[in-house]
Amino acid sequence: MDIDIIIPVYNGEKHIQTCLDSIKKQVYKSGKVNVYIVDDNSNDKTVEIAEEYGCIVLKNGERHIERGKSIGIAASSSELVLLMDIDNYFIEDTWLAGAADKFRLYPDIVAVEACRFNYKKSDPAANRYCALFGINDPIAFYLGKRDKFMATEEKWKIYGSAEDKGDHFLVTFSPDRVPTVGSQGFLIRRDMLKLTQTEPYFFHIEGNMEIISKGHNKYVFLKNSTGHNHVSSASEFLKKCKRNIFLYYKHNHLRKYNWETKNSGFALLILSMVTVIRPLYDSIKNYIKKPDAAWFLHPYLCFMVPMIYAVETIKVKLGFYKF
Repeated sequence: MDIDIIIPVYNGEKHIQTCLDSIKKQVYKSGKVNVYIVDDNSNDKTVEIAEEYGCIVLKNGERHIERGKSIGIAASSSELVLLMDIDNYFIEDTWLAGAADKFRLYPDIVAVEACRFNYKKSDPAANRYCALFGINDPIAFYLGKRDKFMATEEKWKIYGSAEDKGDHFLVTFSPDRVPTVGSQGFLIRRDMLKLTQTEPYFFHIEGNMEIISKGHNKYVFLKNSTGHNHVSSASEFLKKCKRNIFLYYKHNHLRKYNWETKNSGFALLILSMVTVIRPLYDSIKNYIKKPDAAWFLHPYLCFMVPMIYAVETIKVKLGFYKF
């Protein structure tokens, strides 16, 4: 089976070589691997490096990552499509081969992804924090929307009903309980993509919701990890959260995924975060299992992220942004 790897990117010079090197090292003998770099008018050396690696470079220009995914999907033609961010990379050189094999093992599955981020002691503390908790956003963690394990977890505790198959979990999702699945190294059948809207934007969470609602609800989560150079500092983490909530409001009219619980429940959840008692408890509990000071970024980020989201929400309501 041929595989098309789609990587939307804007100014990805910092991470692109790590990402592409990990792809180049993949031992995959079951077909051809094509890499599509969908560039969003980068002003660094992203395109130059991509061309040196022999990638197919496509142009976006809308400063919209979901538009980049859509452009890549439209240009690709292989049986399997891998959605990957520029700050992702493979740890094992057999990842693609192992993931593709699962489609032969289970002809009815939708897609395959890793169930955890790679934890590396040499990473900056903020990036270790993301791997330790398996998140890019602490609110998603407490809403139960995450699609990655914590570093201290071995059993399935995320949405879905999972069967432990040794080196992977076979998971069945229900339409009303879908985690943030579909990015960070996500290998999906092209036939499944045809069941959902991919033009002019492809929102991976909404896309998977629609596929699952049509009865295609089996996914494989590999127990091995994928690398993720998400952030190098807590301030960068907060900056990305601010960007994400801005983009959420900007494109909210196109989104269908329900992030909230009932208003009262959501308010209590946020209160439990900003008072930091619950986050501190979770930090201590997991530190005992896997000692790393990065766990203790959690109370700080659990306080700061809701504050940022609140400020951005007020700005939107008051008309500070013109979408």
